[in-house]
Amino acid sequence: MTNLWNKIKWLLLYYAAIKKKSFTLARMGTSIILLSLGIFVKGDFLISSIFPEGSPIQQLQLYSGGNSIYSIFIGTVFLAIGFWMIWVDVMKLQKQVRGTARVLIMGMIGTSKRFPNDLLSKPEQLDSREIIELGIEETQGSIDGQIKMYNAELTVQIYKRFVLNHDCSKVYLGGLARIPFLVAYGACFRAVSAKVIYYDRFHKEGDWKLLKDECNSISLAEYDMDTLKPDSKGNVGLALGFSTAIQKSQLPEFIADHTLMLAPNTQTERNLLKNQDNLHQISENIQKIIDQLSSLSDCKKVHLFLSVQSTLGLDIGKHYQEGIHKNWVIHNYNASQSKYDWAIELSKDGILRFQ
Repeated sequence: MTNLWNKIKWLLLYYAAIKKKSFTLARMGTSIILLSLGIFVKGDFLISSIFPEGSPIQQLQLYSGGNSIYSIFIGTVFLAIGFWMIWVDVMKLQKQVRGTARVLIMGMIGTSKRFPNDLLSKPEQLDSREIIELGIEETQGSIDGQIKMYNAELTVQIYKRFVLNHDCSKVYLGGLARIPFLVAYGACFRAVSAKVIYYDRFHKEGDWKLLKDECNSISLAEYDMDTLKPDSKGNVGLALGFSTAIQKSQLPEFIADHTLMLAPNTQTERNLLKNQDNLHQISENIQKIIDQLSSLSDCKKVHLFLSVQSTLGLDIGKHYQEGIHKNWVIHNYNASQSKYDWAIELSKDGILRFQ
């Protein structure tokens, strides 16, 4: 029953989205313009059909170049109304799209450095804001350089000045970088009023896509954190294996016995979440768990081990709350060594390399 309702809701929402892009006033205006052209050509016939023979209108018909003054006047009025309706829709659309920001997060070597404009509607492509690129492409030993860039972007408030400025209403956000940096960049968009729309790189096809497939109600599998406690230095961890399963043996030894292991209620898969509402549900649940971990007695830092798609990493970061959460330590997984080899620490002041 739940899956059926999800399908119905998805179809209704998708239909509503299409309707919103149909520009009702412009369509009506076009129809009225076509009607006005018909009045210019067949105006006398319409007047004679509407007004009975012998009426004052019929008796006072004035002709100019084969058409009565009445048909010319009515046609001109309809033509003006049609153009006005189109103009109103165009002005409304222009205002909307100028409130659309495009953000590309860079990091991974060999990935596209171009924002996937084909994800936007044609009007948005023509009149959205300039593309903002965040981060730098990683090179050998460039972790410190990426940290420095992130903190510099935070210091100059690039998000407020160039992304969210002048009544920004919508932000397309995505990119490919190491999970620690994606989480950190997601935190920069916490508490924003603009609607954040994620786009993700799907590994099978290699294409960028929006997360607008139907909701499959993916959630967290059951877990037990009643016995979980921080270590002697106040470290507690959370491991989330959505793209691939995370093994306890892969975690750093000091935190392995103090980490909550989480998995989805289905098989792991790259780009497991294909619906943005479903993604929000998962990240909100993760936030609640981190709330609980931060409130544990003697907790000083929350360590995150995330095997997730880039958009989920961003959205988890978007739920960072410096007033409630202890500092996050986000670890990077090195597949060639089958271990987490470095991490960054996130606080309200920015990020630094965790030692």
